[in-house]
Amino acid sequence: MAWAREQVTAAGHDSPPITAFVLASVSDDDRRAREAVRDAVGFFLTAEAHTALVGRSRYGAEIRRRVAALAEGEPLVVEDAWIDEFAAAGDPDRVRDRLRALIEAGADSLGLWLFPPDRLTDQLHQMALDVLRPTG
Repeated sequence: MAWAREQVTAAGHDSPPITAFVLASVSDDDRRAREAVRDAVGFFLTAEAHTALVGRSRYGAEIRRRVAALAEGEPLVVEDAWIDEFAAAGDPDRVRDRLRALIEAGADSLGLWLFPPDRLTDQLHQMALDVLRPTG
């Protein structure tokens, strides 16, 4: 986020509002939440491997190497650390911290893509009550 904002302001332009789109899943079971977003993260990383968003990641070189080695139609094996970097998945505290970090890094708003899609109502409910609810 900070890098994107720096690119705009370095060119002498006012920074427009920036929305961070987030692959997200919340569950009291971290493993379940990670598995819910794993395929989507793999799809995203395969499609965006050539971009700065992936390339600027500390995992960028490894992701690009693995994507380049994939056979046609072969899915990318996604490491848990990549989910931590490119998604917000886990228990409510972990997801809240990840979303907060995106706002603190410069996002003006967040667009949440909730997973798994067949549990959308449950995800919306848990996000609203356990993650996004104001505290204290």
